Amino acid sequence: MLHLLTFDDLKHHGVVYTRDHLRRLCDAGRFPKPIKIALGGRRIGWIAEEIETHLAQQRARRNAE
Repeated sequence: MLHLLTFDDLKHHGVVYTRDHLRRLCDAGRFPKPIKIALGGRRIGWIAEEIETHLAQQRARRNAE
């Protein structure tokens, strides 16, 4: 089953960016892109597995330095 995270859920995972900064990171390919979760496209969510993978990669990159 696909588990989606809302913007507020991201904070519980340690992602504390503003909405604008998060959008810029997604547009630049530096953060997983959200998917639309409601008709009309006003609600978005991030796939939890993609966020967890991204954060694990960031930790690994940090630890390799």
